[in-house]
Amino acid sequence: IIAGGGVAGLVAAAAAHSKGMQVAIFEQASQYAPYGGPIQIQSNALRALERINKKVYDEIRAAGTVTADRVSGLKIGYKK
Repeated sequence: IIAGGGVAGLVAAAAAHSKGMQVAIFEQASQYAPYGGPIQIQSNALRALERINKKVYDEIRAAGTVTADRVSGLKIGYKK
C-alpha cells in the first residue's frame, strides 16, 4: 500500500512493482491536474530512478532541464 500519488509515492510504487510486488496507490485528490510549478529532482534521486525504471528515467531526462552537473551539483560558481 502506497499513501500518496506524488513523485515519491509513484517512484516507491514503481520500485516495489519492479521487484514483483503487488502495489496499490491511494491518493486523496479525486483527479490529477497540472500544478504549473517546477519539480526538482536531485542527481542522486535520478540515479536511483534510473536503476528502478530506465524508461521513466530516460523520459524525465528528455523532458527536463539540467541545471547542474551530476558531480558537484553546481553548474557555475564554486570550484574544488
